[in-house]
Amino acid sequence: MINVTSSKATSPDSQVIVAQVAVQRCNATVTIDSKNKPIYTLTINDKELYKLFQRVAGDMIGASGVKDVQPTMGAEDFSFYQKLIPGYYFLLGMKDEALEQPASVHSPYFRINEDALHVGDALHASLAVRYLLENQKETPAHNGYHHDEL
Repeated sequence: MINVTSSKATSPDSQVIVAQVAVQRCNATVTIDSKNKPIYTLTINDKELYKLFQRVAGDMIGASGVKDVQPTMGAEDFSFYQKLIPGYYFLLGMKDEALEQPASVHSPYFRINEDALHVGDALHASLAVRYLLENQKETPAHNGYHHDEL
């Protein structure tokens, strides 16, 4: 018998918990106390921002350099932002060909590949500029004068 006690017992998170417990042939009671601790919701990317990312990243590094990754079970603070505004969470590959087996980002042996940081900087800036250009509302000229920062 599996009991999941939660204010959101039908949430995808709870369904995963129920399925994992069942796989192990175990019984469990899960109580999620959302009053005292916020529940990490799923980090789900906005579809339109996904399309923007594909275009911008593809233009910058080539379509073959842009890879979709499988969803993971990790919690991410970014999901709280996505409750308020559309968002897009992505990973920047930092593979260093000199390392045979790179350490996980959560490992004390992780070494950042600083040669990749400029790509991330340029990608973030390009995403922001392209988003603004594509979503900028027309502003009427004031006394025949028009000033556009971009």
